[in-house]
Amino acid sequence: DARMDTMRKSGMQAVCTEDPTYPPLLLHIGDPPPVLFVRGCADLSDARMVAVVGSRRATRYGLRQAERFGRELAQAGVTVVSGMARGTVQLHAMVETALGLENAFRIASACPRVTALTLGGQDFTADMGIQKTRGGRELFYARSRIVAAAHAAGVASFDTVWTDLNDPEGLYNESKEIVELGFTGKACIHPGQIPTIHRAFMPEMSELRKALRVVEAAEAAEREGKGVISVGGKMVDAPIVARSAHLLALAELYGIEREAL
Repeated sequence: DARMDTMRKSGMQAVCTEDPTYPPLLLHIGDPPPVLFVRGCADLSDARMVAVVGSRRATRYGLRQAERFGRELAQAGVTVVSGMARGTVQLHAMVETALGLENAFRIASACPRVTALTLGGQDFTADMGIQKTRGGRELFYARSRIVAAAHAAGVASFDTVWTDLNDPEGLYNESKEIVELGFTGKACIHPGQIPTIHRAFMPEMSELRKALRVVEAAEAAEREGKGVISVGGKMVDAPIVARSAHLLALAELYGIEREAL
């Protein structure tokens, strides 16, 4: 029906929902393996491949649902559809309430299928009874909590969307701020926002050149059996080396090779 067509056009790959008017199975659309957006709760007894969508009330039970969903996917038999192998369905959890934030780490580590946490800023501020502002000061604690929980659980962390499509400068500035908090990505509401977010996440060339000097010094120290690393006359410890290596890895994602630095 029209709802299914809308889901397909939006890129939805599969859906199982609380709404009994939906069929229990929608065929996989797109290339495997999918990362399916999980929201709400559902009984998987009749479903064979699923993403969960549905009621806002279910967000308060996200932890129990994530645990149950992970167990049922592992035990109830997820059918291979369009080449999608069993065990490849991943869960992406959005935290939208104060209760969800308090349980952020437990949600992120509920099962191996959970691969990311995202802060739902609009819903979170509504749940808190506060206003979402351009400056975003009201989300500082929530953002910090999401990043820490995701990092501790070893999953990705995504910031909330920037809703003003006519304000790319605001999007860029907010994206730069959340990079500094440690987010690994940012959600967006329109493809036109992607280049701005990428620009914000891309390290400055001066940062990359400094990171390269640190990594090269660390590599040279390891070859020579030295336990002390010095760059520009300053001692460099392991955390700085690790961050520098991370920046170079990020640069490679943007197509910047070491030789170009």
